[in-house]
Amino acid sequence: MVVGGDRVSLKRGDHRSELSVELFFPILRRSHYFLLCFDFQRGRYEIIDSDSNPQAKAQKYGDCIEEMKVMLSAFCKVVAPGMSAAFVGLESKRLQMAWRDSKNQIDCGVFMMRHTETFLGQRVLDWDCGLVKGDSTILHKLRMRYMRELVLCEHNVHRSTNLSRAYQSISVPPSAV
Repeated sequence: MVVGGDRVSLKRGDHRSELSVELFFPILRRSHYFLLCFDFQRGRYEIIDSDSNPQAKAQKYGDCIEEMKVMLSAFCKVVAPGMSAAFVGLESKRLQMAWRDSKNQIDCGVFMMRHTETFLGQRVLDWDCGLVKGDSTILHKLRMRYMRELVLCEHNVHRSTNLSRAYQSISVPPSAV
């Protein structure tokens, strides 16, 4: 498989490539966002979830992770025949980050966005994403930043309408900004 111009093997235990292959998938299940990372170098998939509730994986995540493995395997059969076997033996690991919080049930999307930005496959002990358990100030700042980026993104087809309405709501003419 070619990723970013480099040829990469997805076979388990094959460390010949200098490129670490990780695939990230944001998942929404039962109004809860979490991140699924397939790490081929370590031969596992990692569940990156802000909720520290100790529910069993089968109860918390249902079939969605297994379905993702099946879809990726089918994709690899088309794009890189022979590589689909890499998904069969992958083991799961739910990362135990210090900032996980079972009480915060509304910011899982903000957590997931931050995890997507900062997780590079490092050990949890070496991962500093700037989040602190129970600190709503950091989450509020991130929420505002993500909203601003989404609303003002040049690819957002509603960008000009959003800006026009925002200017109207604060009574500042667009030319003054």
